[in-house]
Amino acid sequence: MIARINGLVFDGGAGTDGFYVSEDGFTGWDSTPDIRRDEAQKPLAAGSFDAVGYFSSRVISISGLCFADSPEKLFYYQQRLSGLLAGPEPAHLVVDQAGLTTSASVRLASKTQFQVTLWGVQASYQIQFWAADPRKYGESHTFTADPATPLVVSAWQYGNFAAYPVLTITGSMPSYSVSSGGKTYQVNKSVTAGHPHQIFMDSGLLIVDGFPVYGVVEQAGIWAVPPGQTISQTLAPSGGTGVMTVTVADTYI
Repeated sequence: MIARINGLVFDGGAGTDGFYVSEDGFTGWDSTPDIRRDEAQKPLAAGSFDAVGYFSSRVISISGLCFADSPEKLFYYQQRLSGLLAGPEPAHLVVDQAGLTTSASVRLASKTQFQVTLWGVQASYQIQFWAADPRKYGESHTFTADPATPLVVSAWQYGNFAAYPVLTITGSMPSYSVSSGGKTYQVNKSVTAGHPHQIFMDSGLLIVDGFPVYGVVEQAGIWAVPPGQTISQTLAPSGGTGVMTVTVADTYI
């Protein structure tokens, strides 16, 4: 296992220079987060009313030993670790494990610990990250239509959790709709050359020229690509011509 963030590397192997992860020092990444739900107990009856549960945010902990060949180098590592995610911006934690690379957007979860255990050459450390979005994302795939069915795009993903696609619409048409699995996303705004429309299914937002557009989405049905399944999405222009591409990231929980 190797974890990377903002230029720092946490190595699950062995070595004599840098940050190395102990045998049980990488937690919160492989296991699923806790489940949260608004539970209402049934009065004068057994159990509770049925309620959908959702995954909570994810907390990842990395701990182990830091090695250096001089006191100056060890102090440098201490400063690098202490300054990691000290500002307001999140960063991407990228993990290579068993041939799979996944990432998550994280912030600092609690205070960072760095304790010298052998002066000048060795220290123990721990850092914890908080991921508001508990999902982990792998490789992205872009799908286009088969020439035989130019308005239909099939998409799939290799993760283990529902993945929300991004639909990109280009061409020239006064308005259009996109549908899949009985759900429809209908847009009452023209598509013109050089100004593609992007539909983000995770939020339902329509983005044009990098900015969200409001008041033109007449029907906002959204859908996800389930793990291990192929779904079809159909573009229906009200006139003119259009082309759709679908981008999906392998999504894990």
